[in-house]
Amino acid sequence: MHLRRIFTGVIVAALFGFGWLAQPSAAFAQAKKGTNAVVTPDEKSFMSVDGVKLRGLFYKSTKGGSAPVVVLLHDYKANPEEAIWTDIAQTLVGTGYNVLRFDFRGHGKSTDIDPTLFWINPINRSNVRLTQGQNVATDNSIKYTDFSNNYFPMLVQDLAAARNLIDQLNDTGELNASTIYIIGAGEAASLGTFFIATEWLREKSKPENFNTILPARFQVVSTRRPLLAGYDPAGQDYGGAIWLGPNTPSSLNTSELQKVVLSPYAVKMRNATPMLFVYGSKDSRSANQSKAMFNSVLKVNAKIGVGGQPLMRPEQTFLREIKGTGVSGVKLLGNKLGTEKMVQDFLAAVDKERKGKVRKNRDWNKPLYIDITSFGVGR
Repeated sequence: MHLRRIFTGVIVAALFGFGWLAQPSAAFAQAKKGTNAVVTPDEKSFMSVDGVKLRGLFYKSTKGGSAPVVVLLHDYKANPEEAIWTDIAQTLVGTGYNVLRFDFRGHGKSTDIDPTLFWINPINRSNVRLTQGQNVATDNSIKYTDFSNNYFPMLVQDLAAARNLIDQLNDTGELNASTIYIIGAGEAASLGTFFIATEWLREKSKPENFNTILPARFQVVSTRRPLLAGYDPAGQDYGGAIWLGPNTPSSLNTSELQKVVLSPYAVKMRNATPMLFVYGSKDSRSANQSKAMFNSVLKVNAKIGVGGQPLMRPEQTFLREIKGTGVSGVKLLGNKLGTEKMVQDFLAAVDKERKGKVRKNRDWNKPLYIDITSFGVGR
């Protein structure tokens, strides 16, 4: 605890020193000027468990398999190809991280589906509109404009697929899945928080004979299927999360997230995964949502208990306002607001507590389906 307090003091000073807040990071500035080497990313395509072909980019760190990975999440119904995502990816690679970014289903290049898998799912059939003149046997593409208002939580399957790709890259020695960071914009904050909570009900490494010891209907991530005895939860791998201008859709609201996060299976996430909420002072929607996530969902300062045990205060979870701006989401980056410095200093501080996390094989060859209804979300 003594060392933890020291690290907490370091991050407070780093994040909130007024002189540093005024300038973007040196690494970011160099990347913008082209003085840092530009990494050519590898194109990746990978399947979600319900048949969506997801496309993304993987930027390899010069540190290779010993380096952790940062996952970048674009906002819902936003352009995933905004140039600032490339800029921040190059900056993070330049400071020693592997980086994965991908397009959520129905966005960017992630529009192809396997109709035999996608349309068999009742949530997909109920909440995704068929292309005019097509039917479930022939409609092989989707766009977010075809999604109902209730569909948003199903994008968590895309995060499960991305995590499975990370596990496979871990097993081939290309990155270290023992430390994963997430940076998400806008509504991705709610989705990312929900996903990390579900990872506390999935085994970190695939159990031996997993397919035989569990009936097929229990080979899912669900509150109805507890973690198998003797196996560590995958949630332990998440070293931190940064949410830029958080927003919450009605289909994954604050009260639903609170019930998930404060459930006994997920409450450890509050302390195991430090979070940084960043919002502009003139962006009232993101300001209100950041405060709701901090105070109501994570209950950072609340003295309450879960399962008879008092909640500890997360020592490295922070709420930060950027004065004088109304920009939101990913636009908090690249506008000389000092956000890049916050990101880098947050990662550097929490990294100190992840030292010594060695890479171990995970053996998962495909993602598990997340039963969103068992968590009380999705309609």
